Amino acid sequence: MSGLTSDKRDFYGVYPITGKVLNVRKASPAQINRNKFIQDLKKILKLELQKEYTDTSSLRYGRVILMTDQDDDGTHMSGLLINLFSFLWPSLLKLPSSFLIDFVTPLIKVTHETKEAKTFSSLREFKEWKEKDKAHATEWSVKFYKGLGSSTVEEGMLYFNQIDIHVREFVWEGDADGEAINIAFGGDPEKRKEWIRKYNQVDSLVRK
Repeated sequence: MSGLTSDKRDFYGVYPITGKVLNVRKASPAQINRNKFIQDLKKILKLELQKEYTDTSSLRYGRVILMTDQDDDGTHMSGLLINLFSFLWPSLLKLPSSFLIDFVTPLIKVTHETKEAKTFSSLREFKEWKEKDKAHATEWSVKFYKGLGSSTVEEGMLYFNQIDIHVREFVWEGDADGEAINIAFGGDPEKRKEWIRKYNQVDSLVRK
């Protein structure tokens, strides 16, 4: 909330998530109905189970922005949230205008002696930059962000003022997307092992 100016609070709502999100593909209907986060989400967005959505006009908010840490735990949390919407409200993910958006905050920030600053959203990006500029690496101080709470209020406000460069839209391109989510969070461990074995880190981490 500290990153939102008063005018932005008329358009953005914030819901903090504590603990892991339920893997709905492995949960029973009773577990889903008892889950506090899912029930809160339904109330906040005015979502209806088993409803086929062709637009977001009946919802209180037009989009959901996922804000998680940029480490592995944060990536897993984002995946569980994508899985939740894919399983309970798949029609929302298939809308032409992306319903789910990932908010990408820095994992690492480097500041030059001249006060010039650069940010990186993954360790791979940072290592590639450092390798290219080995000769001047000592001229930069490095700050690692442990999580969203490591950002200052000023940095949070800057993220929202430059929101277009911090968001990544999730675009549904076809049935293969649904199959990938099902493999990642479904119940077939052999398919998941094979999927992970073929995983290409370089291709997967490129943000489009």
